[in-house]
Amino acid sequence: MKKLFIITACVILSFCSVSFADEVDDGLPQIASERIRASVRAMINMGIDGDDTLKMTRLMLNNRFREEHILRAHQIVMTARQQDLPLEPVTSKVNEGIAKQVSAEKIVQAMERVRSRFNSAYDQARIMTQDRSRVRDIGNTIAACMTAGMNEEDIERIMNRLQQRSRNMERSEALELGREIFITARDLSRLGLTSQETSDLLVLALKNQYTAREMVTMRNTFMKQSGTSSPAQVANNYTHSFKGGHDTDDQNSETGGGSDGSGDSGSDGSTSPGGSNGSGDSGSGGSTSPGGSNGSGDSGSGSSTSPSGSNGSGDSGSGSSTSPSGSNGSGDSDSSGSGSDGGH
Repeated sequence: MKKLFIITACVILSFCSVSFADEVDDGLPQIASERIRASVRAMINMGIDGDDTLKMTRLMLNNRFREEHILRAHQIVMTARQQDLPLEPVTSKVNEGIAKQVSAEKIVQAMERVRSRFNSAYDQARIMTQDRSRVRDIGNTIAACMTAGMNEEDIERIMNRLQQRSRNMERSEALELGREIFITARDLSRLGLTSQETSDLLVLALKNQYTAREMVTMRNTFMKQSGTSSPAQVANNYTHSFKGGHDTDDQNSETGGGSDGSGDSGSDGSTSPGGSNGSGDSGSGGSTSPGGSNGSGDSGSGSSTSPSGSNGSGDSGSGSSTSPSGSNGSGDSDSSGSGSDGGH
């Protein structure tokens, strides 16, 4: 009985081996060398989709890639798999490169650059969390920041400040802030800010205790004003406010967003970005900072000339705003896809 069981097992294993061999051998043209076939089998054994692997390999063979280039491409994909990185941004470089008639050597180099970029991005994301889905979400967004022009050093600067900022925060709140700050970094980079300009601004925002919601507001302000002001000018306005500068001689502001309240029952304004000021029966206050707002009493009035500023008034008060962005909003959604790199 034992002998019969062993014979049956051997037959089953032999059948499986033949089926597996047929999948690879039937899926590749005759010009595929034994080393290429063995490499394809190794990829499939790692859990990489067999159809995708065969399709990519056939494409390279049909476009006369040399064996060494195909084997290097396979190894890059297998390394990405071992590092738990998304494979599509890496493998898509083959299709893109061939469509653009790029040489095999440069295509393989582009694949490695993308793998390296995602590996760096995911390493940064893992500083914040070990949850696989959150790592993928934040990691893909950081990779998109780098694709848009940010360098690793500036990403690390933001992450270091974020770590300091989140020490006394709830974990969920810290993760949400991290997600929003890197979405903002991605979008500001896409608008044309340099890597240093983006990191300088976001580090200052974190130093000023910005929340996830305020990051969304900042991002929306840039988007809304990009048609009328340069991104660099909007960034300068925020930086000026964060550092306590005065936008105009007429406005009463101690620092970004702060102002003095006046009037019969007026109260002192806030001296931080996003602060507000109140006024009494006849008091008035002004704000010149990004995110600042003015409130007025029964007969008070307030005005704002800053990005994303808004004005409110009481029973008989009046308010005016000259900001293109009007009032704050958080209607931005994440679109942190793991798209391919544009760096040929």
